[in-house]
Amino acid sequence: PITRVNAPRSSTTPTTAKTPSTPPVSMSVTAKDPNKGDVVYEVSGGPVNVTVHFTGLCWVEVWKNGVSQGTAGTTYHAGQTLQLSASSSVEILAGTRSYNIAVDSEPVSLPDPSQQVLHVTFNHS
Repeated sequence: PITRVNAPRSSTTPTTAKTPSTPPVSMSVTAKDPNKGDVVYEVSGGPVNVTVHFTGLCWVEVWKNGVSQGTAGTTYHAGQTLQLSASSSVEILAGTRSYNIAVDSEPVSLPDPSQQVLHVTFNHS
């Protein structure tokens, strides 16, 4: 005959896994030449996470960590979104000012909108 043995029940207290906290993002602006539409932002607090929300027709070229993403002349339309993430830098060259940019969901203040072509760089500091 088979004898069934029940193992004693252990009394354990459930534990809650702790999620590591992400440091808040801070940005400082270093304008190379804002009159020519060339602006650099220094970003601290982790990888560079950039979101571009397009409000109208706009051509874009993108570099991540200094490497072209093969997007030269890519055209985006109103309502489209471009998500970019890089360990050291994100660069965006845009042909019109039909977009808004956010870094880690924080809106970025861009130079005078009369400057149509804008080259924006976000560097991890």
